[in-house]
Amino acid sequence: MSGRVTGRVGVSPVSDHLGHTSMAARRARLALSALRPGVHQVAVYGDHPLATLVASAPETSRDVGRTVLAGVLAVSEEDRRTLLDTLDVWCRAGGNVNRTAELLYCHRNTVRHRLARVQSLTGQSLAEPIGVAETLIAVEAYRLGLQREDVSPR
Repeated sequence: MSGRVTGRVGVSPVSDHLGHTSMAARRARLALSALRPGVHQVAVYGDHPLATLVASAPETSRDVGRTVLAGVLAVSEEDRRTLLDTLDVWCRAGGNVNRTAELLYCHRNTVRHRLARVQSLTGQSLAEPIGVAETLIAVEAYRLGLQREDVSPR
């Protein structure tokens, strides 16, 4: 269905009760908000749990993003984009450095170096679940555009 979409569409789960209409509308808006800017596709509520969670609390997510990514946001725009793209691909590759290197068309040592820089700049361990979770929440907030108004840390 996404192949035929020319815009952005948010879809809620099916509701069989008229009294649930406002909740269904809210969930459809959240599904839509979980799409990254510029992406034209259908987003079904629940398909992207992390993005949906971040989109459901934009102010808190923005604050968390600024705090966790303060060091990354302080580097040049080109470096910031490279580091965040590497982290994003690494996550989608299941934390596999070799697969990340393939997807980014670079050497695995380059990926390791970039991830080490992210750890150094954020103070978050990418070897520990809580560090990965907090970093990915922050990156998702950034990717969803919640950092757009002010990319510098406060």
